[in-house]
Amino acid sequence: MAGLNCGIPPLTAWDIIKSGADISINVDDIFAEQAIRELYYLQGGNTRIIAGESGDAGLVGLIVIMKAFEFKPLIKELNINRESRILCFNTEGATDLKNLNKIISQ
Repeated sequence: MAGLNCGIPPLTAWDIIKSGADISINVDDIFAEQAIRELYYLQGGNTRIIAGESGDAGLVGLIVIMKAFEFKPLIKELNINRESRILCFNTEGATDLKNLNKIISQ
């Protein structure tokens, strides 16, 4: 997820982001690869979504919160339940075809 690896966000952007965000998490790239595969191999006849590692960051965050033990408390904090509707934006397509093919073939 090199496109999101900015280290420190610009202060003006951070002021906007922090006022509209409930949480912020760091995740390993392995979760981004999992999200790419889940979007690429959608179930139930849904249209395939081709996402880049940075573009699927919203889905990556959701996967981590739902599956990684250390983030389990966030499910309760964010009030995620069976009735929840969660919208994730994919902001990047296949910008690195070689890497995409490697990820989806695993």
